[in-house]
Amino acid sequence: MPFLLARKNPNATVIGVDFSEESIAHAKAHYQPKADNLSYRVSSVDVLSQMFQGIDMITCVGAMHHFPSLNSAIAQVMQTLDDKGVFLLSDLNRENIYSHFAEKELRYLNSVRQLPEKVRNNKLRRQGYTKGKKARRFLTLMSFQAAYTPAEVSAVFGERYGFKGRMSGMNYLLAAYKL
Repeated sequence: MPFLLARKNPNATVIGVDFSEESIAHAKAHYQPKADNLSYRVSSVDVLSQMFQGIDMITCVGAMHHFPSLNSAIAQVMQTLDDKGVFLLSDLNRENIYSHFAEKELRYLNSVRQLPEKVRNNKLRRQGYTKGKKARRFLTLMSFQAAYTPAEVSAVFGERYGFKGRMSGMNYLLAAYKL
């Protein structure tokens, strides 16, 4: 996402942030050389406002379900934004994700998810869950446990921030700003 934003907005300064050193190393090696206005930093959302201030836009695509506390993550994001800044968020919708799995598949994947990694991987490999659509389905279910419902997202934003969005299906998308 940062690479695409940098390419589409050559006059903007774009900074990609991730807590994974491996992901940042990969991005620095493969994307940063292709855009002069792009850089990357290893960090956590918990210290975002300590690293940056007055940011015009923050995007969070498919990462919110990794945040241990939605309240503190959103507070950090909003503290980091400029007064007229915008926060764009897209992530899994825990409320509706189960509807995308057949009951039999869901029972199997939930049981496998609890197993030790080596045993789990062997079972998934035998059932064809290591490639393509089946792998994506299992990974979605793995990360689903920490995803938030639209009601939880709405409660966190409450009356403190302005927000609007589409919250349905498997994913939801919203934009928020300071009031």
